[in-house]
Amino acid sequence: MGAPRGSKTAPDAERRDVVKVEVPVHVGASGQAWALPACRAVAGAGLAQGSLVESPALDATSREVAYRAACDAALKLGPGRHNVGLEVTVGPTPTGTPDAPAVPLDGWSLAEELLAVDLTEREDAEPPAASGHAIEARLSAADAPDGAQLLYLRLPQGPGVHVVESAAVGGVVGSDVVLRIVAHGHDRATALARLHRALSDCAVVVADSATNRPALLAAVAAEMAGSPVRPRASDPVAVLVSAVRASDSQRDTQRAAFHARAARGRPEPVDAAGVSTHLDYDGQQYSLHVFQTGPRTYRIDTGDALAEVAISRVNDFEWTVTAAGRDRHVVITSHANGCLLELDGIAHRVDRDEGTAVRAQWPGLIVSVAVTPGQDVAEGDPLVVSEAMKMESTLRAPFAGTITSVEVLPNEQVHSGAPLVLIRPESNGQAQSTLGRTKGSRVSFDGMALPETSGRPRFERVYDALRGYLLGYELDPAALSALLDEQHSFATRTSAGDTRLLTAEDDFLDLFADLGLLWRSERDSGAQSEQGVTTAREQILSYIQWLDPDRAGLPAQMRRRLAKVLAHYGVTDLRRNPGLEQAVVLLFGSQERRMQLAGVVTSILERRLRYRDLILPFVDDSTRTRYDRLTASSHDHLEYVADLARDARFRFIDEPVVEAGRAQTQARMEAHLDALAEDPNRPERAERIAALVEAPQPMRQLLLRRRMAGASKGLQAALLEIRARRWYRTRPLRDLQVVEVDGILLCHADYDFEGRSIHLVMASTPLQDVRAVGNAVAQHFADVDPGRHPIVDLMTWRDESQPNGDDLCAGVADLVGTWDLGRPIWRLDVTVTSTAADVDPEIRTQYFTFRAGEDGTLAEDHFYRNLHPMLAKRLELWRLGNFELTRLPSLEDVYLFHGVAHDNPKDHRLFALAEVRDMTVVPDSFGGAPGYPNLWRMGLQAIIAMRRARATFPERARPQANRITLFVRPPWTVPREHWSDLADMMIPLAGGAGLELVVLRTSIPQPDGTLKPTVLNVDGIITRDVTISEEPVRDDIVRPLTSYRQKVLTAQRFGVPYPFEILRMFAPQPGIVGKFLPGHFVEHDLDETGETLIPVEREPGLNSSNLVVGLLTTYTAAYPEGMTRVILLSDPTRGLGNLAEPECRIVNAALALAADMGVPVEWFAVSSGALISMESGTENMDWIALTLRRIIEFTQGGGEINIVV
Repeated sequence: MGAPRGSKTAPDAERRDVVKVEVPVHVGASGQAWALPACRAVAGAGLAQGSLVESPALDATSREVAYRAACDAALKLGPGRHNVGLEVTVGPTPTGTPDAPAVPLDGWSLAEELLAVDLTEREDAEPPAASGHAIEARLSAADAPDGAQLLYLRLPQGPGVHVVESAAVGGVVGSDVVLRIVAHGHDRATALARLHRALSDCAVVVADSATNRPALLAAVAAEMAGSPVRPRASDPVAVLVSAVRASDSQRDTQRAAFHARAARGRPEPVDAAGVSTHLDYDGQQYSLHVFQTGPRTYRIDTGDALAEVAISRVNDFEWTVTAAGRDRHVVITSHANGCLLELDGIAHRVDRDEGTAVRAQWPGLIVSVAVTPGQDVAEGDPLVVSEAMKMESTLRAPFAGTITSVEVLPNEQVHSGAPLVLIRPESNGQAQSTLGRTKGSRVSFDGMALPETSGRPRFERVYDALRGYLLGYELDPAALSALLDEQHSFATRTSAGDTRLLTAEDDFLDLFADLGLLWRSERDSGAQSEQGVTTAREQILSYIQWLDPDRAGLPAQMRRRLAKVLAHYGVTDLRRNPGLEQAVVLLFGSQERRMQLAGVVTSILERRLRYRDLILPFVDDSTRTRYDRLTASSHDHLEYVADLARDARFRFIDEPVVEAGRAQTQARMEAHLDALAEDPNRPERAERIAALVEAPQPMRQLLLRRRMAGASKGLQAALLEIRARRWYRTRPLRDLQVVEVDGILLCHADYDFEGRSIHLVMASTPLQDVRAVGNAVAQHFADVDPGRHPIVDLMTWRDESQPNGDDLCAGVADLVGTWDLGRPIWRLDVTVTSTAADVDPEIRTQYFTFRAGEDGTLAEDHFYRNLHPMLAKRLELWRLGNFELTRLPSLEDVYLFHGVAHDNPKDHRLFALAEVRDMTVVPDSFGGAPGYPNLWRMGLQAIIAMRRARATFPERARPQANRITLFVRPPWTVPREHWSDLADMMIPLAGGAGLELVVLRTSIPQPDGTLKPTVLNVDGIITRDVTISEEPVRDDIVRPLTSYRQKVLTAQRFGVPYPFEILRMFAPQPGIVGKFLPGHFVEHDLDETGETLIPVEREPGLNSSNLVVGLLTTYTAAYPEGMTRVILLSDPTRGLGNLAEPECRIVNAALALAADMGVPVEWFAVSSGALISMESGTENMDWIALTLRRIIEFTQGGGEINIVV
């Protein structure tokens, strides 16, 4: 603005600390000057011309220049409001009219009054007294490029504040005023305060441009404080927020690539190791690594310190950032290669300095890396060599520049779209050096971690972080390791019954189960989709492809599960939206996180099992559901987690019920023993002993404890009789008596077995007194018929720690080796119980069996180590006579053997035998089938023993076709309608055990009150299509594997079903309880011409080609005559089901048969493709081409082919 004639201009008009204030005035003919009710701050302090307008204004300047009519007088005010210059512009005001705030101060007409002053020469004319004060702020984007749009606008509100002009969002603003805000009050201080509040409350975002709002805020704040505007200080939060913005941008790119692949049905996990970014702020460079730890929390590794921020996004432009314990208001937008942000009203600019990512074009293996950070490359220079599908490809530099980072290493697997190398273009360096900003000091990130919540236990924050990581959010490796260490320490540092810890653990377990149920790879009949019964994994992958539950055909159960999980991400709508797009990327990565955090679950469950009695009072109705869901979500891929969950469910839910029943039984048995101790010869002695003999629970410890407690001779005699009758309950004992020889009680009885007469002698004594027992037995044998085969059964105890089994056996052998019984004995059984406090009650009792050799000396029969011979007979061990058996370690009451067939050494299997003595029923609290925890418990213990044993074999030589036999001693009262539920219960037990068959030996009550010995075979466990059949008890022994069974096992080892096993499911025999309707299969094969299919009768598995073909008919209530179709099944045991001329001939003939009959074709395809060999070349492809033609002709003619892969 030039100075007119007669103006006074200060020589320091261009000083940066000078604020230029422009006052519009009007001078009448008489020289009376009116300062019009406005003044403008037009320069200085970073303000654009006319940014602030104030009323009332000063009126002295016009008088000093003796000017008449309208003019602008400009004061130049230096620090402390000292006048450093004056200039007057004659002529109209820049706008042509007085440029006053739009709010009238007193209602008078300015135009009328000015006209009166001009037309008269009244010297007494005075402007009306102003009432109040008004200040106007004009927000603009002076450096906005041409065509810049207004992206976002939030208007201020409140008393004394008016918006008189604003641009429209989406409109082009250029350098024009975007927003005019007027604040008024009764005095200047009030107007300033209201203007400051209004500027703080508004937000303006212009594309690629900053606004003058921060400068206006600073100017108003300085005016209010009466101090000069202070220069902006560097703020570490600006760097952190910009790093988050940069990481979000890269995640958006990764997310877009994920959904592009998912739309094609091939989603791949996104790299979740955090995002590295390089920033320039105030001339300082920062390299940061950003981890998104939750929906709104970030952990940032700055290299010098770890910082944490929490961000609440109002929208894309306004954030609330919590850092270092403070909430900061942020207005942020992109600008060139970085971002512009206003942090609590203060402007900052942060530029990205990381270059452009060169990404992998497809999944592959990195063969070599040709560059290093800092290296200059020209366009076309080689960067990375990768290999995919046996083909190497070289990725070259797309432009000249400098390598800023290498993101991969040789021999590393990468997925499609993964960043390999970052290049900064040559132009970037020049741009960075010409930003024209003064280099500031480097900011410090110390103390930028989020503060601990006061009064909140540390474990709650640890589990919050672990839940976030489980959901797919990120943690740096060091933080994750520290969290896991802390979590494991809670078992010892925290009270076992701390309800807050239990709640935190429950929340983690629930989330772990929720995620696992979404990714189950097993068929779930309760979650049948519109396309039929599919796995949860198939359904969720279909949903990720479409992001539409209707289009994906999700069943109601899956929708509920999915909605529950997505709620953790803050998503409530299952249809495509931005929040859902972000959530499913994290959800897809949660599969791997479950594997990583399985140890957290095991730690929780082990802690709870360890402190079971302390935690039991806090069990509620949700506990059973929690453990059941945890089991269901883990048993197909995390068997050890599922096993612990089952054990926890038993210990916390079922065992209390069982223990209550056992306590009642124990109390009754104790009452019987108390009665016998009081009077061993009481009239009802026989009834009480019979009750003790038939007790369904183990009685060994109870009887031993009574014997050791100084029992009277009468009670000792009763205890010996009880033990003899319990162990030999399957033998018809006669003439049972208890006699005393040399002060030692001996119980003896006779029975016949397999044509031999047996004489049994049983005694009970401390182990050190065994020699004396031998003398008593020798005296007793003197009066026994020499034709009888003597068996001696000793129950002993020792008040010492339990030694090694071999050492203890050697000690026992030394003691009994001194016996001179005067005759050889048939068998000597010795039970040794170690009663020291440090011995595990479950394994404190050991069994040893000795037999006399030809020379009469006693030697251990190793087969019966820790297995009483009478128990072996009760478990019908003779049925395994076709196998060479080796006893393997197992839990108490479970007996595990490795059997190798005598006639086929390749047939080696595991056999687990156990007794179920209690069938206590536990009702289902949700109205489902009741549970039988003791039956389930013994099955679980048997399967655990099998898994441990199989793990000791080489992977390709692990036993298959393994079998569990459970002898259920109580009558089988399970309703027939619940048999299938029991069968389904066995499915989770099969994983990793190679379990083929579970045999239940029991007795079923009949209408006439008798018990019918019955065998229930639970079959099809490996294929998870379980059937349960009822058979009478037969004296059959277990046969070695047939050729057919070996083929089935071969297919199972490949992880694919054998064709005739599929047919057994679809065509079950009458009387078999299963999930499939009855059916009938007739196998076909080619006739002599090789063109036509004809029925054949042969044993399953004798097919000569790699395809099995025939007619399958299923009988239903709606179609009692049956629904027939042609079925084709690949045989994976023959060339992996590959296709050559014989198979093509069969397919062609099957299509012709289906066309003639007018029925569909079902093809269960498991194939390695066309046969490629030295004997057959292109002719195989010719046959396949012909078959493809036949398929096209069949389908175009209206035929239907259903292919199951």
